[in-house]
Amino acid sequence: MVKQIIHDYSCASGQSVNLSKSSISFGKNTPRTIHSTISTILHISVVESHDKYLGLPTNIPRSKKQMFNQIKNQIQHKVAGWKEQLLSTGGKEVLMKAVATTSPVYAMTYFRIPRSVCQSINSLMGNFWWGQKQDE
Repeated sequence: MVKQIIHDYSCASGQSVNLSKSSISFGKNTPRTIHSTISTILHISVVESHDKYLGLPTNIPRSKKQMFNQIKNQIQHKVAGWKEQLLSTGGKEVLMKAVATTSPVYAMTYFRIPRSVCQSINSLMGNFWWGQKQDE
């Protein structure tokens, strides 16, 4: 049935699913025989779990702050690289709007990010916007 759905989707959309790049994971209660049967029929590899899908985690730990600190760290890394360059106000604005805000905004469409992480991200961007220290 799933193979037929994939075929129908491909015919209707004109897109094809690349099964060699695809993988599937199953819930804890799915018998191993079903894993191997579906994997064989669809020619898709079985994985225990997916760490990320479209850049967002698939398994949410108890501490959401820990999960979203990765987004803060990505922004911190990007901002550190930008500080090395002498940028105009317009250049800073473009980088902040086009690059630094896209990761948290995308994550916010699916998850509620803890306030402390949002405040940390705002602080990072504010520090970048308002200037540099003498040793930077």
